[in-house]
Amino acid sequence: MKIRHLLTLSAALAVSACSRAPLPASQAAVQPAEFIRVAAADSAPLPEAEPIAARIAFDEDHTARVSAPLAGRVSRIMVQTGQHVRAGEALANVASPDLAAAASDEKKAVADARLKSSALARAQLLFDAGVMASKDLEAASSDSAQSAAELERARQRLQALGASGAAAGALVLTSPVSGTVVDRQINPGQEVRPDLPAPLFIVSNLDQLWLIADVPEQMALELRIGQAVQFEADALPGKQFMARIAYIGEMVDPNTRRIPVRCVLANDDHRLRPEMFARVRFQGGQGQAGIPLPNEAIVVDGRDEYVFVRVKADGYARKRVHVARRGPVTSYLDSGVAAGEQVVVAGALLLKAQAGNDVR
Repeated sequence: MKIRHLLTLSAALAVSACSRAPLPASQAAVQPAEFIRVAAADSAPLPEAEPIAARIAFDEDHTARVSAPLAGRVSRIMVQTGQHVRAGEALANVASPDLAAAASDEKKAVADARLKSSALARAQLLFDAGVMASKDLEAASSDSAQSAAELERARQRLQALGASGAAAGALVLTSPVSGTVVDRQINPGQEVRPDLPAPLFIVSNLDQLWLIADVPEQMALELRIGQAVQFEADALPGKQFMARIAYIGEMVDPNTRRIPVRCVLANDDHRLRPEMFARVRFQGGQGQAGIPLPNEAIVVDGRDEYVFVRVKADGYARKRVHVARRGPVTSYLDSGVAAGEQVVVAGALLLKAQAGNDVR
């Protein structure tokens, strides 16, 4: 039954192509809808040039790489990869002899500061009573100041280690930012050191990412901060995403003659992932617009290129177009199709085969 339907459509499209008229309404019922997909054409800013290779990266303003400031052994891990954490939340505990020594130094400094403070108070009473020389009072005051300074040093050391107020020897690794644990490089019982080549944890807010591209110097000079860009991820073909330029490099790479450009993009649904490859199009600054269509919608016939559009509910018509910007997945038309027209975005080659090659 389906073969008879396709043969009927073939004859109908051949007649339509020769007469430049749409398929009759009587033939609409035999259209192979499972092979043809139609979408409304949208107008979009025309890119300034062909797409440029780019990559998606962590937003480093909202990313933390957590390492151990001291040597020790992992005693407990509180989070797993993919888990969301808040800023200040504990990630792991590390048993560290160096931390125990630092905590002990802080306790000794507290005791010494109390002792020297009491000695200074007694010296002040004796001096006021006239039974102590001023030099002895000055010596007690100096001892008290030195012990207070030593206490402050010990406390700041513990604070720098991220262990202020922690139990002796228990180093608690915490996340400086809120986000998702995207990488974990430790296991219980593992020995850790400050000089490990990779961080123990990477925590990043994946709701916002960076798009980084190396742009030819001539093009980079025409870009501006805040300018909108459009890009496609290689892993998600046919889907268009938007970003905005946040930074343009201040120097040209002498080897590639290109300038790094960094864009910021929203990623609320987390479809995009760091280190994905992408192709970015920089929007034109002259107010020019085009019609973006998937490449499979554009049919080549010798030197001509055309698309099929649906005319009301009666059938399809063939329209010659001009491709202004060509990309690996999506191309932009600047003539032949208007915004709002129903364009065949899948199945155009089937319609060409059905219609034959007698239309110019």
